[in-house]
Amino acid sequence: MASLQQAGDQVCSDGSQSANTERNMNSQENFFEKRNLSEQAMALLHRTIETEIIPRLMLSHKSQPSYTHNIRKDYEETEEHISQLTKLVLAQDVAAAFSYVDTKRRNGVALDALLLNLLAPSARRLGEMWESDVCDFTDVTIGLSRLQQVLRKLCPRSDDELEPLNHGKRAMLTSAPGDQHSFGIYMVEEFFRRAGWDVWCVPPASADDLVKIVSTEWFAVIGFSANSDGVLDSLRECVGAVRKASCNPSIAIMVGGSLFSDKPDLAAVIGADAMAADGKQAVIQAESLVNLTKLRC
Repeated sequence: MASLQQAGDQVCSDGSQSANTERNMNSQENFFEKRNLSEQAMALLHRTIETEIIPRLMLSHKSQPSYTHNIRKDYEETEEHISQLTKLVLAQDVAAAFSYVDTKRRNGVALDALLLNLLAPSARRLGEMWESDVCDFTDVTIGLSRLQQVLRKLCPRSDDELEPLNHGKRAMLTSAPGDQHSFGIYMVEEFFRRAGWDVWCVPPASADDLVKIVSTEWFAVIGFSANSDGVLDSLRECVGAVRKASCNPSIAIMVGGSLFSDKPDLAAVIGADAMAADGKQAVIQAESLVNLTKLRC
């Protein structure tokens, strides 16, 4: 009897240890997944500041040589103002967010002050909300992209950025789910911007995140970059899910990257509408797809 009791105790002990081990493994997996997504969100945040805010700051300096005399020295956004702008971009209300910022500009606040004291802190706030689990990855992505739209309307780099949505030239560029190579899409992004497109450049994300974005935001085109056979099946499923969830029933799907450059026939296999070998060709293909959609309508 004693030996049976000992055996039972041992089984319970082993089961408890096994459960603890499994919980620890799950905890570690969640930690590394969280850290990976956090790095992606932070990369998007830094890119927003470096490629959107800073260039516009330099342009405003160039266009206003005496800007140091125009800035209200006592102007500094309060916590309430930063929180309000952040709430507006998270609510996906670009018009309200732009109006909020533009009203301040019309009341005499210089662009420099708005960029440094309101928009940049709001971008950082989004990152902080992600790290503290107030927002998920998709919320941060949408919020930053909305903030970019406010930036471009407030302080366009060129005439091409003034009203890109008037002609339906709006694209989302991202890597195929599971593909961590994102440098190529940032190069392609520049070609689209120069052609007057409004571009959302989304860092590597899950299919569920992408589906959530396209179900909320309207895009004419979505471009996926893929560089290995290992992501082919998941990309095919993602393309189908994106088409089904998109708030644009005529959304066009494009693909690129070394996987499709080496095997262009795979574009049709995964359900894409077109394949582009480089950024220049991607813009040509995208505009052809948009024009074709207009003809069908």
